[in-house]
Amino acid sequence: MMTDGYSDSPQGSTIFELNNGMKIPALGFGAMKQGLVLPEEERDYVRSLIVQAITAGYRLIDTSKIYATEDLVGEAIKESGVSRSDITVVTKLSSDDHHDVRAAFERSRRTLDTYIDIYIMHWPQGYTKDVSRPLVPDESPTYIEVYKEMEKLVGPDCRAIGVGNLTQKTLDVLLKETEIRPVVNEIEIHPRNPNTRLVPYCLERGIRPIAWGPLAGGPTSHYSDTSSIYENPLLLSLSSRYELSVGAVILSWLVQRGIAVIPHSSSLTRLAENRRLAKLTDGEIQAINSLHEEIGRTWLIDFVPPVWMEVPGKGKTIMGWTVQELGWVDDRGECLV
Repeated sequence: MMTDGYSDSPQGSTIFELNNGMKIPALGFGAMKQGLVLPEEERDYVRSLIVQAITAGYRLIDTSKIYATEDLVGEAIKESGVSRSDITVVTKLSSDDHHDVRAAFERSRRTLDTYIDIYIMHWPQGYTKDVSRPLVPDESPTYIEVYKEMEKLVGPDCRAIGVGNLTQKTLDVLLKETEIRPVVNEIEIHPRNPNTRLVPYCLERGIRPIAWGPLAGGPTSHYSDTSSIYENPLLLSLSSRYELSVGAVILSWLVQRGIAVIPHSSSLTRLAENRRLAKLTDGEIQAINSLHEEIGRTWLIDFVPPVWMEVPGKGKTIMGWTVQELGWVDDRGECLV
């Protein structure tokens, strides 16, 4: 069953099997700095941080062209001394590269200086070739056309392909019109956005969810005030019961739901803490699932201004698509994921 993992001890060593037979760690590391622009003066620091994550035992590394860390990931793997075959590298096709998937993939492969384990379509939205405006949902190349180009990549240099930020609505179409089932769907999941409908939908179809932003930015988030999470009585009581940080409790909740996680941390202490996961009870998992009803539902993407843009006739959109077109909410504003 896709909801099961192959667990070592501790739970932080849980392994998930993908629909193509690949196995990936449930706990990974997000190779990005705060925000999406990496200052030149931070590059050595971020490279050393990735090396430290690998040394600490992380074997799933998530990066992207837009994070400007692909080359640092490749260098860090070599510097770590850990065998490349023991590490799963995930990188992404950016929305501005939808017109030439093969060229974008080859650039990432050369920048990483290694093969790519999982290549993800970061978002279903694309842009015009001159990046002057976003494409509307049915404008070529559509996300279906782009994914079909990604299917041609699968081979020695690209072990698997996946998607990012797709919902039941967009996945329903993709699964009907394409040949290779995505191995993962990388989506925003955390206590204020638990995706209690989308996660089981993916698992039932053999698609492994990967949670981006699993800690909602952490207790000192640059996205928004996260005190409602990190000072929440339920999470604090579980933190005390299991003698773990609130962050490790959240990661435990996600992994037990069958979700791989890619938290980012610049602290060696937290890197180690995040690998000590608890075995929560079913009741505790359900309680965290429902926590958003108390503290409110929030998308981290709401606090990323560059992706939000006004489109004539549509109003405020995420890279040209309304939240209804993405399948996040229905016409009444009710959450669908």
